[in-house]
Amino acid sequence: MTASSRFTQLFALTLGLIIVALVGISLYAAVALEKSLMPQLDRKMLTVGAAVNAKLERALRYEIPLKSLPGVADFFGTVLAADADLAYLALTRQDGAILYQYGTSLPRPEQLAQATAAILQKSPASQGAASVDPARKSWPVQTLAARPLGDFYNLALPLKSGETVAGVLHIGADADFVVQKVQEMLFDIATVFVIAILVAFELLLLIVHHYLITPINRLEVVLRYVAEGDLSHTLPVPRDATGWLARLLNQLVERLNAAYQQILRQAAYLQSVTPAAANRLSNNLEQLWRGFTLAPEGRLTPYQPADLFGARVATFLFIFAAELSQPFLPLYARIYATDLANPPSTLLISLPLTIFTLTAALTMPLAGWRFERVGSSRTFAEGALLMTLGLVGTGLAFSFYDLLGWRALTAMGYAFMYVACQSYVVANALPRQQARSSALFVSGLMAATICGPAIGGILADHIGYTATFGCAAILASGSGIMAFRLLRTAPMPKLLPRQSMRGMIRAMAGNGRFMLLMLFAAIPAKLLLNGFLFFLVPLTLSNFGDSRSEIGRIAMIYGLAALFLGPVFARLADRFVLHGLLVGAGGLLTGFGLIPVFFFPTTTGVLIGVLLLGIGQAMSISSQLALVTNIGRASIEQFGQGPVLGGYRLIERLGGAVGPLVAASFTTAFGYPGAITLFGMLGVLTATVFSFSFLILGIEPEADDELPPLEPQEA
Repeated sequence: MTASSRFTQLFALTLGLIIVALVGISLYAAVALEKSLMPQLDRKMLTVGAAVNAKLERALRYEIPLKSLPGVADFFGTVLAADADLAYLALTRQDGAILYQYGTSLPRPEQLAQATAAILQKSPASQGAASVDPARKSWPVQTLAARPLGDFYNLALPLKSGETVAGVLHIGADADFVVQKVQEMLFDIATVFVIAILVAFELLLLIVHHYLITPINRLEVVLRYVAEGDLSHTLPVPRDATGWLARLLNQLVERLNAAYQQILRQAAYLQSVTPAAANRLSNNLEQLWRGFTLAPEGRLTPYQPADLFGARVATFLFIFAAELSQPFLPLYARIYATDLANPPSTLLISLPLTIFTLTAALTMPLAGWRFERVGSSRTFAEGALLMTLGLVGTGLAFSFYDLLGWRALTAMGYAFMYVACQSYVVANALPRQQARSSALFVSGLMAATICGPAIGGILADHIGYTATFGCAAILASGSGIMAFRLLRTAPMPKLLPRQSMRGMIRAMAGNGRFMLLMLFAAIPAKLLLNGFLFFLVPLTLSNFGDSRSEIGRIAMIYGLAALFLGPVFARLADRFVLHGLLVGAGGLLTGFGLIPVFFFPTTTGVLIGVLLLGIGQAMSISSQLALVTNIGRASIEQFGQGPVLGGYRLIERLGGAVGPLVAASFTTAFGYPGAITLFGMLGVLTATVFSFSFLILGIEPEADDELPPLEPQEA
């Protein structure tokens, strides 16, 4: 059994134990919450009923007959409007006849009569002597509990008039509402369960690699160097089981290098005294040390490889922080936009998301420049500071314009952190492991895309917007601290001579295939993602009456589809050379998934649209990047892969910044379902143009399809 398989088995066993523990905790929480729901509902119904009873009994003390009380139905309506958990209020006489009732759905009269008779049979007078004074003896507490009544839970409260019972007040909750609450709790528990597994997986992956695999790999590499005669490296000495072995190996290498330096000093002295003997000694030493590589001037180099898994976890944490607000950011912005216009326009509501996306896109070149000068650790730490301040300010914003400023600051931090992690992975990946290292970065990003929206919606429902932004700020600052410790070993990137930006833009603009890919695939993909998923989905589902937790769970489906199907489609595209086909098919699938929402404006319709968006983007994202490298091969050879891909990402994100504005314009004219359908039609149109264009032109560029290579110019 190899060491790798042993680590895999240990990792699987540990993760399995964590999952078993989480399953037990989740089941216990589900049972406990279900048992506590009915007592909570009883308390709420009893509180509302006592308040209504007090109002009615006060009126009866003025000797107004119960059947002649004015405005009772309207009063019931006001009470129900303030509490959506209740279905109806009804007032019956002692014989069960209905005097007043109000509600969205009501039980049958005979059911209310049975509930009235049942509560009166449990009165203090009926259970004791005939002389018991009901005005002075309270009703037994065990009788004041909600009981099933047909399709409802009904709480009956006697209404006293002096020393007699004048009637019975009935407070009802829909039984389906109770079932719905139980289902929502179970969904929340299941969501937290999935997120806990993903977080445990990420942290366990970091711990295993940082404390087990990485030290052993370092030891293996340095031992291989020693076996090959390279005695110029030492090992860091960790505080674990490999520390003593690393210390012994370092001592051996240091002694050999010290002995070599001592011999060189003695040979230099001998050269000045007896040159002939020194020459013979030099020839013997040359034969002795042939095949060995020793440290120059005795200065050993510590072997410290890059921690790519640390970069993955740092990426997971800061994307998690950024995605926490995704399911409710438009709803949060609507609160502040109301101060400027009531009701606020969708254009105003879209501005915070647009500002964030646009600022992030424009800041990434600055973040790349910063990375080239100070490295990934400081760049990430600076981004974490900016993002933390931006998230705290967003949660405490006092005006709409203040909110826009804080979102811009958050976007700047996001750009710095994104570029720092991505550049760290690219700069430190081995040439034969570039794709694997990039997949490591992307998988951490997609895992956070799943966790963030789901847990963000739950947090917003239970602790509010401000506290949720506070949690996001804690995550962002935690990722900065982790990155500052784990990314410090990265070598400083070499500053490459800069090519003319104008020349690169001319070359890319003159490439017809590249422009077709940008205009009809890359930009529409980001436009649909930001406009539909990040903007229209929260507002549409909120308009349908869905909670923020439900919005987060539906948004999570996009991340699940992209995480699990993305690698599958990437392998298919590489194996069968289907990059162009998958880009076109992914765009068509996304568009067709959004069109039916106008005809079926329901939560299920939106959910299907989000699912097909995730599948469509999983098909096209990796294939788009492969097409860029194929179509722009000449530009990459001249200007380098980094600048060309950076230009592609910048154009793509600028298209994403337009998405919320386009969605707001469509919503103003056609409403939320109409806007989603128009987005779907736009996706189908652009994907169709892209597919037909590349069917005619082909993927591989011809010699005459691009501008001739430009001579490098000075910037």
